[in-house]
Amino acid sequence: MGETVRKRLRFGVGGKLYFALLGITLITIVGIGISLTAFFALKDTLQLFTGNSIPAIKNSMALANTSASIAATAPALVSASTEEERTEIQDGMRVGLDDLRGRLEALTTLTDEQREKISAQVGEIESALTNLQWTISRREELRGDMDKLTKSINQAHAQFVAEAIPIVQNANAALEFRGDETIGNAVTAVEELLEGEVLQLQSGLKAAAAGHQMLAVIAVTNSAGSPEMVDMLKDEFDQSSNEVYDAVNNLADTENSVVLRDVALGLSLFGLGDKSVFALRKQELNKGSLGIGEQLQIDIKRVAIKAEVAELTSKFKAAIDPVVTEASYKLIAGGEKLTEAVETSISTLVKEDAGTIRNALELVAQANLAAGLLNAGAVATDAEAVKQITYQFHAANDALNVALEEFRDRGIDEFTADKAEELSSFGIGASSVFETRNELIDMENAAATTLEQARQSVSAMIHEVDLLVAEAEEQAAVSEASAMATIEQSVQLLALVGVGSVALSILIGWMLVRRQVVRRINGLAETMGVIADGDLETDVDTTGSDEISVMARTVEIFRDNGREVERLREEQQRAEARSAEERRQAMRDLADTFEQSVKAIVDQVGQSAGEMERSSETMVTASEQVKSESTGVRSIAEATSNNVNTVAAAAEELAASVQEISANISETSRVAQQAADKAQSTDRIVASLDAESQKIGEVVKLITDIAEQTNLLALNATIEAARAGDAGKGFAVVASEVKNLATQTAKATEEISAQIDAVQANTNQAVDAIRDIGNLIGDMTEKMIAVSSAVEEQGASTDEIARSSSEAAQSTNQVSSTMNEMMGVAGEAGANADQVLSAAKGVAAQAQSLDREVQSFLNKVRSDN
Repeated sequence: MGETVRKRLRFGVGGKLYFALLGITLITIVGIGISLTAFFALKDTLQLFTGNSIPAIKNSMALANTSASIAATAPALVSASTEEERTEIQDGMRVGLDDLRGRLEALTTLTDEQREKISAQVGEIESALTNLQWTISRREELRGDMDKLTKSINQAHAQFVAEAIPIVQNANAALEFRGDETIGNAVTAVEELLEGEVLQLQSGLKAAAAGHQMLAVIAVTNSAGSPEMVDMLKDEFDQSSNEVYDAVNNLADTENSVVLRDVALGLSLFGLGDKSVFALRKQELNKGSLGIGEQLQIDIKRVAIKAEVAELTSKFKAAIDPVVTEASYKLIAGGEKLTEAVETSISTLVKEDAGTIRNALELVAQANLAAGLLNAGAVATDAEAVKQITYQFHAANDALNVALEEFRDRGIDEFTADKAEELSSFGIGASSVFETRNELIDMENAAATTLEQARQSVSAMIHEVDLLVAEAEEQAAVSEASAMATIEQSVQLLALVGVGSVALSILIGWMLVRRQVVRRINGLAETMGVIADGDLETDVDTTGSDEISVMARTVEIFRDNGREVERLREEQQRAEARSAEERRQAMRDLADTFEQSVKAIVDQVGQSAGEMERSSETMVTASEQVKSESTGVRSIAEATSNNVNTVAAAAEELAASVQEISANISETSRVAQQAADKAQSTDRIVASLDAESQKIGEVVKLITDIAEQTNLLALNATIEAARAGDAGKGFAVVASEVKNLATQTAKATEEISAQIDAVQANTNQAVDAIRDIGNLIGDMTEKMIAVSSAVEEQGASTDEIARSSSEAAQSTNQVSSTMNEMMGVAGEAGANADQVLSAAKGVAAQAQSLDREVQSFLNKVRSDN
């Protein structure tokens, strides 16, 4: 067999691969030969292009670059800041013109006409640059003159401001002093008003409210139903007594206040010692345990104290009214006096001090504006801007002259006035800042025109150079076309060779390598993988006479052996499965039979026990609820019987107190209404005082506006000085000083405003205090009305309570007897239900235990099988 295999393998896989390698090598040799031929032809074409066309283009581009360099240098001459820079730039431009003429001579390919035309354009460029030089020289002379003017302006302005600032400072100091004086007087007056008249009125009203509260407590105590309620009323009486004591001690020592103190002292004695109405009420509540003599003494004491309370009530009313009226009149008079003083101070502050500082700030502001406009005109960018600034300057100058004339009578010296007039002169006449700036703008425009002429001449020359470059590029295009033809021919040949080589390579790879080698090996590998995964039914391709065919036949033998082994293993598994299934089925049948016979009995017993347990629980719950409700009803009935007896006894005493309480409450309401009227009158006075303090705030706002305007003018002057550059530094310093002065003025007004806020805060406190008094009186009145209404209702209900109390006592006794019988029956029913419940729970527990044991046995049998 080995000899036969060797004969069949003489042209096997190795021979096929060597044949494919030989074909690819031949294709590569042919491609190399064609590439070398194309490169030699391209070499000759490139030598012709670099020897003739490139030098012509290079010389033309150099001429264009030199022209552009000269055109770019001209703007630098316009923007040069020093004479040295301008001289250096002019020397560079002359060197550029010489270089331009030299490069023009180097272009040997030019015609005579082209050479003459370009030479004439060079002459035009040189003439334009000469004119530009003269214009720039004149512009620099004008700039020097402008610098001198701006320095003189800033110097005159600084001297003026240095003399004017003390005037503003003095006016500001006078305003601050007058404002502090006005605010101090107002604060002192408000504090005196709060500590004097307002405090007196507040103390009088508090004494009135607390005194009437004490009388109301005494009236309510007469009908208190328990010792606890008496103690609560005693605490309220003591608190009101302390309030009365504090209030009367705050009153000034007058004839009316002395009388009020004596009455208040007598009123407080009804909470102490033998006169205590609270101790008397507790004795009355305990009268049932006393003898007839003691009860008679208590009644006599009640009549005596009642008479004393009525007398003291009249005295208290007669004493409190004069005190409140006197305090109200004094508060009104003090408020009117304070209003008059504040109005006088504000009028002086507005007419004199505020007017002086306003005139001073206006003078400085107009001088700053004039100086700022002069500096702005010195740096204006065009004639229209100069014209607008000139109009603004004349308006500001007129305002400055008006302010100067108005302030001459206020102490300004001649030096300051002369500096103001000197400042005005810089903007008037042929040599003014504005005329100088107009001539300077004309020179700058002339320089721009000359520069544009030079640019046009350079552009014309560059156009001629572009024509020369175009001719050179045309010659280069001919050489380029020849080179491109050679390249295209070479590309076509290489493309044909490439296509042929690719086609041959694909053919060899497809017919020989892929079909005869790769595809068969992949198929054999796939078949071996399928067999390894257990698929023994797949077919094996054994066609062919090379090494791959021998491998395929070997794989076929392995597949057949695997089929036999798999057949024997499946027969053994089927036999074992049949035996195990027969055993499991027998055990399941046994478990089902046992469950059907025992489970039904257990379920029936458990169900019966559950029903018995639920019935027993219902019986126990019902009996307990009946027993509980019976006990609660019996307790309520007993308590009701006791309460009815107590209510019947208290109803008679309560009816006797109703008329006395109603009378005291009516008197208290009338006094409270008078106090509320006085509080409203005082509130209007203090509100008028608050309005006057608002006027002071308006004056402070006026001063703040003036300071802000000055600050704004100083800021504008600083901006104009920044625009002027170095020439405006001195002016910027002066503007900064003016800004600092405005800041100081603003700070002073802030302090005045803070003090005014303090006055307004004190005034608001007074308003709040008086309104609190009014609210307190209103609350007291409402409480008195509520108490009066309650007392009237109490009187109407007293008779009904007395009539019904007897019937309620009889009914509650019958209810108590019936509840005792119901409690006995409910107790017996509950005991029987407890016995039934215990038995039912025992049966249910045994049934559940049996059910769990049966279920555990069945689960074990089924899980094992």
